[in-house]
Amino acid sequence: MTEKTSKTFTRIRNILKAGLWNFVFQIIFLVILFFAGYSVSLNFSPPLRGILLAALILIPSIIWTVFFYIRDRLEPEPLSYIFISFLAGMSTAAIGILPIHRVLFRVHEWIYESVSLFVAGSFLVTAPIVCLLLYTVIRYGFYPLKEFDEPVDGMVYGAFTGCGIAFVLSIFKLWLNPDFTLFVIGYTATTHVLVYSGIGAVIGFIIGKAKFQKISINKESILGILAGTVLLGIYHLLNEFIFVRGFSTAFWLSFVLSLLYAFLILLFCTRTMQQLTKKDMHKTVSVTLKWDKGVIILIVLLLIAGGITAHIGSGGKEFRDTEHGITFRYPHSLSRFPAADPSYTILPQSATILFTGLHKTSPAFTFSVMVHPFKEKEEKPDLISYIDVAQPENFTTKKIQIDNLTGQRLVYSYLQTTTASSAYFPVYKQVYKDIFSKEGKTYILTYEATSENFQAGLEIYRNILESIEWLQKQGGNNNEI
Repeated sequence: MTEKTSKTFTRIRNILKAGLWNFVFQIIFLVILFFAGYSVSLNFSPPLRGILLAALILIPSIIWTVFFYIRDRLEPEPLSYIFISFLAGMSTAAIGILPIHRVLFRVHEWIYESVSLFVAGSFLVTAPIVCLLLYTVIRYGFYPLKEFDEPVDGMVYGAFTGCGIAFVLSIFKLWLNPDFTLFVIGYTATTHVLVYSGIGAVIGFIIGKAKFQKISINKESILGILAGTVLLGIYHLLNEFIFVRGFSTAFWLSFVLSLLYAFLILLFCTRTMQQLTKKDMHKTVSVTLKWDKGVIILIVLLLIAGGITAHIGSGGKEFRDTEHGITFRYPHSLSRFPAADPSYTILPQSATILFTGLHKTSPAFTFSVMVHPFKEKEEKPDLISYIDVAQPENFTTKKIQIDNLTGQRLVYSYLQTTTASSAYFPVYKQVYKDIFSKEGKTYILTYEATSENFQAGLEIYRNILESIEWLQKQGGNNNEI
């Protein structure tokens, strides 16, 4: 055994010990926040809250970095490279993962609406996005470096890139939920660091070993992406199961799952690294940057699969009423509620309620469809008669067209003072009421939201309107797919 190989064995053992000490102090950090801030939230002004939030989230990553550097004394990676890998992970999450996840695939709108959508979204959208971008950073950012001179380096760079991703994803999630307590903040930060650094280590390990073995980097890259995707997808399923089951200790169970997951990944990587080190793979390898054709094909296939999944998810559910001649699609995030709900008023009284729904997630709004008969020879009622509040404000009308049918849009607002939630503070509501007449029927579509949610929900309402079709066939039963 050469001196270089002996040092590498010692280095691998030290990294394993650093990981174990990291786990111990992650537990201590979370226990401290549990007792100090189980019911305490960061109720500060945005600048101060942002600074404190970032500091708390950064602690788990600092813990991992400190213990890694204390133990990895033999041939440590340059500190600047470690810092760069962390920044690369942050950039990857900020300009890659989040925009693709939320803007391109709009996963947050549909992934929790059914078990099948959650499984498909986890394995075909969420996990592949993370793993593909992790691969890109490791393969084209660190793999060609001269300092990448032994297989264990891929694991190191992958782990710290994962830490950077975890930091940004934690900031994003917690910033959107200001009521989360210090304990939940600590839980989010620690579990994200454990899981994403572990997944990064796996991908980095698989890609890294290809540099020192006579095997195809193309095949190893595909293997690394798929392995990371499967591991991250399984973790999402197990973690979600814990919260769906409603365990009273769900946060701790989730943390233990994350800890165990990260430990098994660390143990697998280090043990396999020891086997590779016996082959004395420490030669300097020149690398020519090129695109991995197999990976490009894999990326295309994953994008197609993710796109189909997102299309099915974002396409929503179909409402079809052949008796009254209307069909439209509405998002999974819009939940139907009974038409007999006493808080829901109906005008005109002769109207039949076809659909009532509430968009519970932000932006919150209600949407309803009613229809009532009229005779063409009879005088049509004034538009004001369709308004079901006593004192509407800012009342205006304008023409609107849906599926080649022209109607009238009533725009108004009112002060709601009758609900329990507004017993002390009246709620200001804004309303679009779109009215269409066709074949002896008048359709009344109502979109209503508070002033702070009205504009944000309009895009969803417009999508519903664009999906409307007026059916020619009359008769049959109501049904919904």
